[in-house]
Amino acid sequence: MKEHISLFFEGSEKKVEMIFDHSLGSLREWPVAIWEAIVAEANATVLSKVSDKTCDAYLLSESSLFVYTDRLVMITCGETSLISAVEEIFQHADLDKLRLLVFERKNEILPHQQRSNFEDDVAYLNARLGGNAIRFGSPDGNYVQC
Repeated sequence: MKEHISLFFEGSEKKVEMIFDHSLGSLREWPVAIWEAIVAEANATVLSKVSDKTCDAYLLSESSLFVYTDRLVMITCGETSLISAVEEIFQHADLDKLRLLVFERKNEILPHQQRSNFEDDVAYLNARLGGNAIRFGSPDGNYVQC
């Protein structure tokens, strides 16, 4: 008798963009080990890195990380915990220099298999940063958190 194996991959993206004041210094000067630790906190790994004069692009096991002088964009999917990566970034950056944080999360097909949920992620960010959370779209559709 053949065993039935069900493979499922949660393809819904989670995305964070952070922009810092230039006085923080260049994010591109952070050691690769820091970026690897940030990615590991999301439950992903760095597979490769390419750079040009404006950006370091990291190919991740579950998506991508783009690092510029004053900003970063990290996109993950699957069962990653992007909020855990954000917490790790907070350990390395002076949050007084943070000028913008956009945290986006699409509705998952199997949300119970995720490491966190959108509401808890927002509660963490609000407790840590203050500011205003804005939801775009209906609660049962895709939404974005700013």
